Amino acid sequence: MEIFYSDELRLAYALLTQAAILLGAARFVRRRLNADLADRLADVLLLTFLVEYLAVTLPGLCGLLSAPAIVVTSLACAAALYFAPHRAPPTISTTPTTPVVDRWALLLCGLFALGYAGGVCVNQRLMPVVANDAITYHFPAAVQWLRTGRLTLFETWYFNPANTYSPLAGSTFIAWWMAPLKSDVLARHVQFPALLLIYFASIRIFRALGARPALAGLIALALLVSRPFLRQVVIEKDDLYLAAFFACAAVAVTGDRLRDPVLGPLRLGAALGLMLATKYTALLTLPLFLLALPIRPLRRALVAVAIAALLAGPWYLRNWIEFGNPLYPVRLLHLPGLFATARSRQFASVASVWSLLTTRDQSLPLIPMLLLLLGWAAAVALRWRDLRSNPVVRLCLLGPPLALVIFLTTSPYAEVRFLYPAFILLFATAALAVARVRATSVQLVAAAALLAACFFTCFSPAAFAELVSSLLGAAAVVLFVGVVIRGCLDLFPNRARATVATASSLGVLVLVGLVYVQWPAFINDCRGLAATAYASQYDDTARVWEFVRDKLPPTEPLAYANTFLVHPLAGFDDARPLIYVPTRRNVAHLSDLPPFGERLSGERINPAMAAALSADTDATGWLKRLAASGATHLIVFKHDVAPNPPELAIVRDHAAMFEPVFENETAVVYRLKNT
Repeated sequence: MEIFYSDELRLAYALLTQAAILLGAARFVRRRLNADLADRLADVLLLTFLVEYLAVTLPGLCGLLSAPAIVVTSLACAAALYFAPHRAPPTISTTPTTPVVDRWALLLCGLFALGYAGGVCVNQRLMPVVANDAITYHFPAAVQWLRTGRLTLFETWYFNPANTYSPLAGSTFIAWWMAPLKSDVLARHVQFPALLLIYFASIRIFRALGARPALAGLIALALLVSRPFLRQVVIEKDDLYLAAFFACAAVAVTGDRLRDPVLGPLRLGAALGLMLATKYTALLTLPLFLLALPIRPLRRALVAVAIAALLAGPWYLRNWIEFGNPLYPVRLLHLPGLFATARSRQFASVASVWSLLTTRDQSLPLIPMLLLLLGWAAAVALRWRDLRSNPVVRLCLLGPPLALVIFLTTSPYAEVRFLYPAFILLFATAALAVARVRATSVQLVAAAALLAACFFTCFSPAAFAELVSSLLGAAAVVLFVGVVIRGCLDLFPNRARATVATASSLGVLVLVGLVYVQWPAFINDCRGLAATAYASQYDDTARVWEFVRDKLPPTEPLAYANTFLVHPLAGFDDARPLIYVPTRRNVAHLSDLPPFGERLSGERINPAMAAALSADTDATGWLKRLAASGATHLIVFKHDVAPNPPELAIVRDHAAMFEPVFENETAVVYRLKNT
């Protein structure tokens, strides 16, 4: 039965559920942490993600995953946080006498970060999900979970099979936003909250290294507007989540952060657990925490490890039980698997590695990279004596080179996004070096120079015209909130706090009201402009998707072949079930494939998968399984992965069973005549 039948009501109940989680998390943290708002927000956002993760995984493990189950679980967790008893006063105090200038600097930097990153998302609000990984498995996995009610395996045919069996915390956050709205219009911006967590967690790291609040805010803003992080906010993946959870764990290992008997181990355990639950590549980052050993107090550190195991362990335990290898299908330590990995071929020379680190869309441009390396060298020279005694200094100074060595020697993909945790530590070393300068003005000038270098190299000069609205939005947020707060302080000095809260609440209500009124029109625009947006990036493939979306029945199963870009085929409301029927003999699941004999770098995995799926074709068996699948139509892409897909040959030999209804240079769509 459909309860939330209108787009406005779906939006309202999603936002109200999110507000309840934030309220519970904020009260839980405020009662245990005597710190300013910038410090507390890191914990508030971390607990918010923890609740969203549990709201999807707990019902999913019980086979009860649905929008109502997500809401009930979210509200139950929020209530548990809100009403959690706490008798002792807060145990940690971080700069309780922060100067007024620093408080205002933190506020203005935070408002600009929120407005600018939000403006970038607003600029891209009508763009559908287009990133390869997102339409291959991040979103399809979430759709399948919501359709089946369980955290089942979404098999990535023709693609790296590791994405089938990897932890998928990113997809749980996508499912959390998709369930109430029955579309992906909000889930498209799933990495925006993660970028905010990176910002506030980075401020916490910088201040732990001795940076004053104003300096920490400026360098954290430089990190946020840098190319690797700001560009990712409109890409529907999970890399910012992994980096955010790493940043939370990096400062959580210090002794004072573990002092609180509840919040301390919960913070560290949630950060580590969610990081390891995000993807396999989190294991490339995990060795960096060895630099922070020993973690004191030991008993609470062990509690944190137990929490992390409870959060991330089920993904790996499932693989161990079903396939005999927690990292299946990656073959290692003589454990069963489909293939063993080899380091990427793009690590062939120093010049290629340097180009990889400074010229890709995900990399740090040359000028910011040089400034950060200079800061790292200065920090090593100034603080090398603290390596033995200070675990955070040790992690920041030695972490980036260790992460780079691990990446270059083990990563099968030359993806710089795997180094995002190391980039955060590089910004931390810049804060560490600049904080040792005595003159405050020199500190702020150095931070402003880094901010300018990151800001002006994030996008190409041609793209800045498109970002004028983002800059105007950021300036509007800063000016409006700053003027309101300043005016309240001047007009109502004795009731400033209550007046500011009232004015802020009214501003939020006005904004929510505007969004609520415009929401149906926005949904219609998203529907209508999807084809144009897809065509701008996928050309003829987008025309195939448009035909499937507009001409085929929206809820009837569709069989596909020779492509892994499947999410657009499900339709705007994700109502169309998608089915892949292997042509290879005796293969029903990816785990039925015979192991690959040679080590594969990332560049060779997809071609190897296509060759394996195209071999040993069983035409008769495929036709029987296709008829039994319930699919009414079949779409075969001609050369997306395999150059000569066996499905086309089988269809030609059994033409009486198939009726072509659409064809272009990219694909052909058939109606199954026996359905």
